[in-house]
Amino acid sequence: MSLPMSQLGSRPTFIGQRFFLLTPRHLGYPHMLHQKVRLASSQPDKTQFSAPSRPRPIHPRPTSGRDLPPSNKSRAAWLFAAALLGFSGWGAFLLYATNLERLSSSVTRQVISNLKQNSDVQRALGAPIRLPSAMFLSDPWISGAVNMPAGHVDLSFRIQGSRKGGTVYFTSVRKEKGVPFTILRFKVITDDGETISLTHEPLGQP
Repeated sequence: MSLPMSQLGSRPTFIGQRFFLLTPRHLGYPHMLHQKVRLASSQPDKTQFSAPSRPRPIHPRPTSGRDLPPSNKSRAAWLFAAALLGFSGWGAFLLYATNLERLSSSVTRQVISNLKQNSDVQRALGAPIRLPSAMFLSDPWISGAVNMPAGHVDLSFRIQGSRKGGTVYFTSVRKEKGVPFTILRFKVITDDGETISLTHEPLGQP
């Protein structure tokens, strides 16, 4: 049973906890009322906050205890240090090997034997004559070059007597193959500046 529009008038109506005032206009257009009621019932309730929200990190920080991988700069520094250490060791080995070769050559042994037996050297330095060991080496250090095939010998080294020391200089060349070496320089300069010439002394040919 439906009432006329004039008798209904305007009256309040509760639909889903929402208050609406029904008027003749709404009753005349039932499809619009139905749409408004559906929209009102579908809207969620608004929540009131007591304070503004704080920003939070989007991604959490890593909590693993693993160390970060080394950077390229630190790796390059380690490689450079290792290469430098390797080259230094190789250079030290070459110096030791070449010094041992000069020390063990026949011409060096003949020069040392002549120095130990020379009376002028013994008088100036004091007997016995010996070769002191070089720093960081157990053998004496022989400077210069010994090139027998090319016919060139140039040596200098330290000697020590019972009273003082000195430096030996020896230079010998061979003009061509098959001829003996010629001594150009053979002398001892003591630590106090005295020079002992041994060029005239006989020396076995290397």
